[in-house]
Amino acid sequence: MQKKHGVKKRTVTRVLFLCLWAFASAFSFSERAEALSTADIFRRYSSSVATLVVTKSDGKQALGTAFLVSDSGELLTNFHVVDDAVSIAVHFSEDVWYSAKRIVAQDPVRDLALVWVERIGHPVSRLGVSRTRIPEGGEIVVIGSPMGLDKTITTGIVSGYRTRGTTSLIQITAPISGGSSGSPVFDTNGGIVGIAVGALKSETSQGINFAIDAGEIAAFLSARPFTAKTAPAPSITSQPAPLSAVKIVQPLSFTEILAKLELVRPGTPASQAERSLGAATQTEERSKNYNRSIWNFTDNNALFMVWDRNGVVERSTWVEYFRTKDEAAIRVKTALDLAAGQFGKPDGASQGGNTWKRGAVTVGIEQQSSSDSHMVIFRMGK
Repeated sequence: MQKKHGVKKRTVTRVLFLCLWAFASAFSFSERAEALSTADIFRRYSSSVATLVVTKSDGKQALGTAFLVSDSGELLTNFHVVDDAVSIAVHFSEDVWYSAKRIVAQDPVRDLALVWVERIGHPVSRLGVSRTRIPEGGEIVVIGSPMGLDKTITTGIVSGYRTRGTTSLIQITAPISGGSSGSPVFDTNGGIVGIAVGALKSETSQGINFAIDAGEIAAFLSARPFTAKTAPAPSITSQPAPLSAVKIVQPLSFTEILAKLELVRPGTPASQAERSLGAATQTEERSKNYNRSIWNFTDNNALFMVWDRNGVVERSTWVEYFRTKDEAAIRVKTALDLAAGQFGKPDGASQGGNTWKRGAVTVGIEQQSSSDSHMVIFRMGK
């Protein structure tokens, strides 16, 4: 009897394992036999890897990586990247931006999440999860966005297989930095063998980096759970890079910017507006046709107020300055999405942005770039 029960148990286990892989095949599995060079992997698959710019509920922003795993626009990333997100901008390339519509599945224990982009309008293909386990010493390739540097490719080997709680991890030598979380880890056949999650950080450790194993990915994609948050194990540092780490401004939330512009709303006496701001005027310019006050709140943010000869505000402008055009594009895309969610369909277009009528005033958001200046501008005027 014991022998029969043992056979039955092993059979059921095998059937369940096979069913798991079969169900997950609604996504994609890699069965390629030919070995690819690092350059081949980058050329074939980098277009399916995206940078995530995640705005959290406190208005702060963070970076991570994701990659396409289904034909319906679902991208896989780490849960800790999108945890507490109020908006997720998906950046595939310089001119290709999308806004994730929702998180469709999440598993805080495995540290995995699926985000959905409704329509992807540029050529891209889903990446396949490998069925083959790489032996220790086997070569791997990682494509991700360390510190916001999108499409960064690195190589390494599998150092070993570990566990964190109940989650299977691969220890790898390929570098993992803030913003790399969610990066696909490829074998030399171009199959996904893991997803970068973090690194062991201490004064003496070096190159001890981890990815979540492909088996965990397959289980997650088949179950598609949406479970409650639990605290991650503290031994692995797995935080997305804050934008400030790459010298990108930590912007105010859209609501906070509107509140500041309302303080200097067109039609308000300039003297009253200045008192409302509660900050000393940094610069004041006067001419025959207009007067302007400028408040510098940080090195990267400034508020401009223009008033007429009668001392009445004509328009107010909040300006954010960025180091690169890409950084400005990230900000303006996120801001336009938030404005559309709050105000609805735009009433008009401005240079590099949109405008909305709000009663007697118009609110506009736009991006302006020159050879030495990259700005995102929030306007309120008549």
